[in-house]
Amino acid sequence: MSDKPNNISQEDWDKFKGWHNNYPEEAKKRINKIMSDFLSDEKKKRIIKEFKKEDIETMYSIIGVVSYVLNEDIDREKKDCEFIKILYLLEESQKNDKISDELLKIYENNLTKFQKDLENKKEVIKKEILGSQYQNYLNLKSTNKTDICEKIFKNNLKNADSILKEKYDRVKSDLDNVTNRNFGPLLLKLSVRLLNTKVDDKYILENYAYLIKNPEHQFLSYLYLDDKWATFPLKWLSRELNINELKLLFSLYKKENDVSIYYESKYQNNNFDNLINMMENHYLYPPISHIMCCRKKMIEEIINCYKNNYYVASICTSLPIIEGILWDFSLHYHAFEGNIYSDIEKKHGINYLNQKIIENMTIGDLLKNTLLNQFFDNEFIDYFCNELYKERNPILHGSTEDYYSKINASKKIATIEYLLLTMAAYLKNRVFEGLSKTFSKDYIDEMLNNIESNIKNLIAEVKP
Repeated sequence: MSDKPNNISQEDWDKFKGWHNNYPEEAKKRINKIMSDFLSDEKKKRIIKEFKKEDIETMYSIIGVVSYVLNEDIDREKKDCEFIKILYLLEESQKNDKISDELLKIYENNLTKFQKDLENKKEVIKKEILGSQYQNYLNLKSTNKTDICEKIFKNNLKNADSILKEKYDRVKSDLDNVTNRNFGPLLLKLSVRLLNTKVDDKYILENYAYLIKNPEHQFLSYLYLDDKWATFPLKWLSRELNINELKLLFSLYKKENDVSIYYESKYQNNNFDNLINMMENHYLYPPISHIMCCRKKMIEEIINCYKNNYYVASICTSLPIIEGILWDFSLHYHAFEGNIYSDIEKKHGINYLNQKIIENMTIGDLLKNTLLNQFFDNEFIDYFCNELYKERNPILHGSTEDYYSKINASKKIATIEYLLLTMAAYLKNRVFEGLSKTFSKDYIDEMLNNIESNIKNLIAEVKP
């Protein structure tokens, strides 16, 4: 084991060494992997800090334009006069090594239109939040009583429906970025460097042209505020899907295609590689958590049932696994964030967000009414409580034949995969936060330098 960090007492260091030496070998291997992950992450941060600001902006912009624009988006615009003109101006700007003033003007005009559209949407949502107090709010606003207005709105926002809150927060965030022209990861910043950056064989100027003409597509609020989003059956997977996949599936749904086939296609040819990899994730095992401890074999059997077309068995086994994972994660979340259980030792009683303590709680109570509802997004909570949980009793009590399809079996497996992915990412972040506080910057630098030195020595040894 390496030397003691300066900011840890000798007594604590001795305790840690004793604990480490007596820990099972498998757990020690996981600790080593976690430290390797942490140091790799710190190395990446240091590399990024060495980049020039312009290089970082260009990198973010390219990731954005590639992620946010579908081929079908471009195909739809190719005959549009404004799109053709913007594309021409981009080509001229690239040729002249200078961004055209006319191009900048067009982009600014489109951003201004988008800004006004967001302002209108924000006001519509605000009206919905204020309800019967909206007219009174407007009257006070007209007399410049802004402090009272702000107080009224904050009180109503606090008690508003969580989906309405999320809509308001999204619009407000996007509006702030557009109003302040916060060019960067979210808002495309036109520059000669950007235009001259090659992206494989892709004609990337078309992507730029699309986003200059349709700046709203640089943000996801245009999806979440769409009237069809509320009924989109895959919205709970929006964290897992990449932006292109999400846009494409939502576009298909709006054209009245059955997108539930996505679940089946996800495991086409019995490809469960992503889930199998997640089942080995070291953040889901001791000493970090106990989420996978007794469940690996169970999930393997769920997969085997699916592969052999035993969908009833796959679904019936999946449901209690999903609930068990959620209950176990709630204990870890309580350990990090606090205030979920009123008695963590007995795992008895949960604290509602309104400070009410419930003794005989359900999994629905846990997700909807405790701090966990600030971890899972509304889309997942809505899917779990309004769809998956309603299937639970009829399926587990054997009183229905309605849900035993291949698509539903794949949907349950996708739910398990989503939970493991989301929970592992959270636990990893919390562990990294803890390690960053435990080890000083100098000690981390020292460890990274030692690793680099060892690598150089190994390279030197294998040279002929």
